[in-house]
Amino acid sequence: MKLQAFFHSAPPPLCAAAVWALSPLQTSAVTYLVQRMASIQALFFTLSVACFIKARLLSGDKKRSAIFFFFLCALSSLCSFLSKENSAVLPVALAITDIWFFDSAWLKKAWALCRKTGWKVRAATAAALLSSSFYAFAVVLPELLSGYAKRDFNLIERLLTEGRAVVWYMSLLLWPNPARLSMDHEVEISTSLLSPLTTLPSLLVIGALIFLAIRFRRRFPVITFGIAWFFLNLVIESTIIPLELVFEHRLYLPSIGFYLSITAILVTVFRQAARRLPEAEFAKAACSSLLIVAACLTLLTFSRNGAWEDPVTIHYDAVAKAPNSPRANSDFANVLCTVDRYEDAIKYAERSIELGRKGRETDALAQNAITIALIKLGRIDEAIERDEEFLKDKVNGLDGGPLPNLCLNLAQACIIAKKPEEAYRWTLEALKYVQLTDNSFYKKGLVEMTARAILAEFGPQGLDPNHDGILDPGDLPPGLWVAKEFKKHGEAQYAREIIEREYANDPGDPHLKTEMENLQKEDAQNSAQKEKWNSFQKYVRNPFSRFNFDMVVAFLVQQKHLPKVFQALGENRLDAALQIFPGSRDARLLKGWYNYARGDGDHAVEAARKVLKGDPEDSNAWLALGFFSSEAGDTEGAIAAFEKVIELYPGYQKRTLVEDFCKQLRAGRSIASASNRQ
Repeated sequence: MKLQAFFHSAPPPLCAAAVWALSPLQTSAVTYLVQRMASIQALFFTLSVACFIKARLLSGDKKRSAIFFFFLCALSSLCSFLSKENSAVLPVALAITDIWFFDSAWLKKAWALCRKTGWKVRAATAAALLSSSFYAFAVVLPELLSGYAKRDFNLIERLLTEGRAVVWYMSLLLWPNPARLSMDHEVEISTSLLSPLTTLPSLLVIGALIFLAIRFRRRFPVITFGIAWFFLNLVIESTIIPLELVFEHRLYLPSIGFYLSITAILVTVFRQAARRLPEAEFAKAACSSLLIVAACLTLLTFSRNGAWEDPVTIHYDAVAKAPNSPRANSDFANVLCTVDRYEDAIKYAERSIELGRKGRETDALAQNAITIALIKLGRIDEAIERDEEFLKDKVNGLDGGPLPNLCLNLAQACIIAKKPEEAYRWTLEALKYVQLTDNSFYKKGLVEMTARAILAEFGPQGLDPNHDGILDPGDLPPGLWVAKEFKKHGEAQYAREIIEREYANDPGDPHLKTEMENLQKEDAQNSAQKEKWNSFQKYVRNPFSRFNFDMVVAFLVQQKHLPKVFQALGENRLDAALQIFPGSRDARLLKGWYNYARGDGDHAVEAARKVLKGDPEDSNAWLALGFFSSEAGDTEGAIAAFEKVIELYPGYQKRTLVEDFCKQLRAGRSIASASNRQ
């Protein structure tokens, strides 16, 4: 077989492995430990393909051994899937391997088998494909596009820019000069096929390589397989997903295919050029060439690793190579804070804000570095003033990821400045941004620590940061007071953990004992309400009946706020479901949401009240009634409905948002927005 012929002698695969492993480009995935998931995923991904190849080679004569290697292939695949999302292309890689080297008629056989099956199987397959397509278009695509709100580019611009990025990746693999390598790169965004001018040629190069790989698959299987491997393993991170445009560690796995192709090409060319040389002489020349290349790559890798000596050197290297990158400057500023170079940190952070686009993550990262530096320099009032000005001007459109840390550092500055009420306010702001972004347990712990620090600093003197007219923490243990504040702001689960922790340390405290009893009562209440909020999952788990399928379609259209063309389809399916089960509370309430989306508040209220007549303790229906009443102009009714939600479902995760709705309505403001509904 062609595959066996290529791997018959050691030099070609040894060359490919050596060039791949010794390339200085791999430092971003190996030396940079944060990207260890990339190297782990590459290990299991490659091992899975290798075991698959071995199993296919043995499947003719040694079937038991083949089964063993198929098992190893499956096990490695599982490990790869658990390592990183890029492994989603592994089944495709295995299929390509089989088509390229073992059974090129694989697709034809599958199609012939499909044609031989009965119409029921074909109909089921078609239905599955249509359902998957609908789900991808109606659910996945809108969520994907929403990710571009935080980026400086849209989907089309990303696709155009990635064409240039992929060609640039190939140039890095061919010439991995450490002077070209960096943690951060300045990337000019492609706004059209001719802006910049390299956009169209880059896309043509990629298209030509893919065409050649398919066209000459039989004639040059190893070379074309390497090309297919390279592009396949860039699909996840270099196409439509709204990630950062360029990172070197993304090449760790794709570069295996690239160097495999290059090695195969060079071996083929050298063999043709050296046909007159004896085999022994050719082997010596090949070995010498490999050793020279390996030695050069080793020196380059050693040189590149010098930049990874410590966080300061690697981030300075990034700023030196990408001086106009907002991220490089903000990251360097934060690193400088860790080594007490506060004046320099302020300089680079200010440059990052100057270079960056307003409202992006780098703005808050840079401002956070400024805050830390000013606090350490003792310029507390300046830190507070600059932070409050920054947040006032930019908070509405700011990417919220770094905001919790910024608010907590501002709270620390307020503690030092003896401003407990301000410190408490910014601590709550930090909690709000944690809830709106990654909902990180670690960041909630930082919020808890800051709240405890406020109590420790000002509690003995008596303070009222929450303006409830009672000096805090009063006769409550500090931990219990903090837990109650978390619970008040929608963090029932985290509050529970604080209470359980405090109770374990002091089980004799009467306040903690009472609170533990209250938790048990709330558990039963929350459990009953939670079941009423799982309607969609109930139908998705069993979508095979006509009623359930219609409900799934109607739910998807309404929950994902799809365009009007889909709204008609969704409501049509909902009406069909109501004809099957006219008394369904889920269907009636969903009908209310469709009425609400059309601006028909009166009919929406009527639908919600019918549901509540059957179950007056359905907090989901009360929440809907709050929105419906607001749309119908009944502000008092809306407020009463939202308050009922809080009463019936004390553990509702978005409790603070419901409370905000009540405040907005009392202030005469509207709550009729898609984000509020969601």
